[in-house]
Amino acid sequence: MVNSNGVEAPADDRDGTGVPAASIMFTGSWGIIAAFTVLLGILGMHGWTTNETTKASDWVAHTYKVSGNLQNVLSVLQDAETGQRGYLLTRNDAYLEPFSRATAYIDSSVRKLRELTGDNQRQQNSIDRLEPLIADKLDELKATISLGQAEKIDEALAIVRSDRGKLIMDRVRLVIAEMEGEEAELLKVRQRDRERETTLMYLGQGIGVIVLIGIAWIVVLRIGQTPTIRRQAEEDVRQARDNLQNQVEERTRELTDEIAERKQAQTQLIQAAKLATLGEMSTSVAHELNQPLNVIRMAAGNVLRTVKRGDADPTYLNEKLERIQNQTERAAIIIDHMRMFGRKAEGSDEKLDPKTIISNTLDLMGEQLRLAEIEVVTEFPDDCSSIRGNLIQMEQVIINLMTNARDAIEDHNGEKKIILRVAEENGAVQLIVEDTGGGMPDDVMGRIFEPFYTNKVVGKGTGLGLSVSYGIIRDMDGTITASNAAQGARFVISLPKVDGSEQP
Repeated sequence: MVNSNGVEAPADDRDGTGVPAASIMFTGSWGIIAAFTVLLGILGMHGWTTNETTKASDWVAHTYKVSGNLQNVLSVLQDAETGQRGYLLTRNDAYLEPFSRATAYIDSSVRKLRELTGDNQRQQNSIDRLEPLIADKLDELKATISLGQAEKIDEALAIVRSDRGKLIMDRVRLVIAEMEGEEAELLKVRQRDRERETTLMYLGQGIGVIVLIGIAWIVVLRIGQTPTIRRQAEEDVRQARDNLQNQVEERTRELTDEIAERKQAQTQLIQAAKLATLGEMSTSVAHELNQPLNVIRMAAGNVLRTVKRGDADPTYLNEKLERIQNQTERAAIIIDHMRMFGRKAEGSDEKLDPKTIISNTLDLMGEQLRLAEIEVVTEFPDDCSSIRGNLIQMEQVIINLMTNARDAIEDHNGEKKIILRVAEENGAVQLIVEDTGGGMPDDVMGRIFEPFYTNKVVGKGTGLGLSVSYGIIRDMDGTITASNAAQGARFVISLPKVDGSEQP
């Protein structure tokens, strides 16, 4: 190339479009280095945020484990006390089994609780207060049982009536409630930490991907004038896209696993709440079973006396045996229903009759409410649409609501009534539970569906029932709302009704 003065100028090796090739090569190299640096930054941030998110999730699971162990300690002490009362009343050694099991299990439970809360000095101090209370309670139970075994029942019952054991249990419940409150506050903080770390992870990945795409785009625009380099750039972009796709797929798998773990944790929480409900219902179910057993015992005794006298009439014997058979079937139905309710809710949803849900619930809780002198009123329409859901979980929701209604009525001086109503409105089926327990204050109403929140006395309720019920109904595409009625609280469950032509 010759300049204007006739002197040949050095060639600048252009690519035919007027852009120096060296400049293009420099741009491509710079782009690759920058892209590689950003990619390393994305991977580094991803590793750090994933590690922090995992730590936060582990702490959340740890909090649930501590709460479960606290409930185990309280349950074991209550079982021991139940065994003591049963033995003193019946003198039957079989009632000592819960006490023996509790004394063998309680020390390991407290040690496990101390290990789990080793990072929290406040909880360690609470355990220091709890251990002597547990020892005092077990000593009191041992003393009364020893007196009973020595035929000194009056002295044993005098200790029971002194309320010393009750005062100890009240202090145990108070300490456990304080520890549960501490764990509930920790749970809120740890859930916020997990959400923050997850947000940072997604935000960092998103910004990194955007920067990476922007660099790649600038490089492609810069070197696109040279076919060979352009093809190389396209190949680099394709590889970057493939790498990004692989990362997205890997993260998708991780999120899928995390969702599955959360669902499993939710299922375990529902099962734990259900078993807690069963524990509260055990006394009433015992009364419910005692009635057919008494009838069977009396009928069998009458038949035995008639046969011994030698004047057994076939018609009389047939009548008594049929009565025994009917009462046996009744007891079997109660036991089967309890066993079915205690199982984990598995399988797909099915077509359900709302009236059957309430009837099954009354089969389990009817005797308990009768003993509490609570009147149950049912209001069912002649024809009612079906809903779709899980029968066991729906029964669990209604039992939670009726248990809360019972507790509110017992704490309120007034009429004792629970109203169970089924209605249809705006294409939905409504199951309504209303009580005469005096209702709820506004500050309580706004928090009743929060996990671990309860306004009941210490040791009564876990604070999970309404939260679990809310999750069950939400997963069935329904809603559950609370309000105050004329004399108490009203809970309304709304679920989509099933078309009559839909198959179960």
